[in-house]
Amino acid sequence: MILKRLKPILKKIDPVSIILLIVVITVFVWRAAPPGIEAMGSIRVRSLEGAEIDIEREPRRRVIVFWATWCGPCTVELTRLQMLINRGLIDPSAVLAISSHEERDVVDRTAREKQYTFQIALDPSGETAAKVGVRGTPTIFLVEPDGSIHWGTVGVSPTLEIRVAKFLNL
Repeated sequence: MILKRLKPILKKIDPVSIILLIVVITVFVWRAAPPGIEAMGSIRVRSLEGAEIDIEREPRRRVIVFWATWCGPCTVELTRLQMLINRGLIDPSAVLAISSHEERDVVDRTAREKQYTFQIALDPSGETAAKVGVRGTPTIFLVEPDGSIHWGTVGVSPTLEIRVAKFLNL
C-alpha cells in the first residue's frame, strides 16, 4: 500500500539525490549525542577492582561506553574498541566502559571471557547513566578533557573505529 503511493514520487526524484539525502541523515544521526547532553559533568564510578574513577580528576580525551553484558550490539562495539587497543592504535586507559544495573560478578566474568583490557566500571543503580541521558545500549561518547562531548552515538556505529582512532590520536 505504502509502496504504491511512494512509487510515483520516487520516479520523479533523482537517485543521486536520494542517496545524498540518506548519507546526510545518517551522518547527522550518528553524530548526535543523546538529546540535551552537551557535557558529561561529574562522573564518579567504581572500577571492577573497587577503585573510584572520577573523570574530572583525570582530564584527557576519553571514550566512555555505557553497556550491558546481555547486549549484543555492546559486544560488537566493545570488541571493535578492543581490536584498536590490540593493534596499538589507542591506549586502553583512554576507554572507560560503564555497566549499569548489573552485578559485579556478571560484569567481571564477561570482561574476562571477552579479554577486555580497557577500564571497566560499575553503575549498579543506573544513576550515572540516567544523569547523562543514556536511553539505550551501547551509548558511546567521545569526551574532551574539559568534559564536553565531541561526539556521541547510540547503537552500532559503522564509523566507530575511524572516529575513535582520529579523536584519541589528534
